[in-house]
Order: sequence, then structure tokens, then C-alpha cells
Amino acid sequence: MMNADAIVWRNRIPRYIHCAKSLYGDAAELVIEDILHHGQVTMSSAVDCVTEKLNEALENAGSYMEHLSLYCHGLDLQVFF
Repeated sequence: MMNADAIVWRNRIPRYIHCAKSLYGDAAELVIEDILHHGQVTMSSAVDCVTEKLNEALENAGSYMEHLSLYCHGLDLQVFF
């Protein structure tokens, strides 16, 4: 038998991701996505994953930035271009 709470929770995942992106930007969206995908992650692992995804997105967009700096202050992630 399926757990109804688990089904309802999984239906809300896109809402959580959208809310993070709307309030805090692309980096927050990627952090929340990573946490929800893995269940729990260390901050350094999340920063590495987000940095990799943002660099990949920049390369795919044809924008070749030499440096992408990701500064972490508490839980507030900011990307400076």
C-alpha cells in the first residue's frame, strides 16, 4: 500500500523549487533541487554541485565567463558575474 503523505509531499516538490527560485534566485533553486534529490547534503557538496551546474549553464548558453564566484554566507548563496 502506498503512503498518502509521501505522494502529497512529492507533488509539492515543484512548488518548493519554484518558491526558492522566486525568492532567492537560480542558485537557491539548484540548492533546493539538490537537497530534495539526495535527501541531505553537506554545504560544501551543495556549493560544488551548484557551481558545476551554473558553469555548465553558462557554457551551454555561449557565455564564456572566466570566473564564476560563488560566495556562501550562512545559507544565503549569491552568484556574482
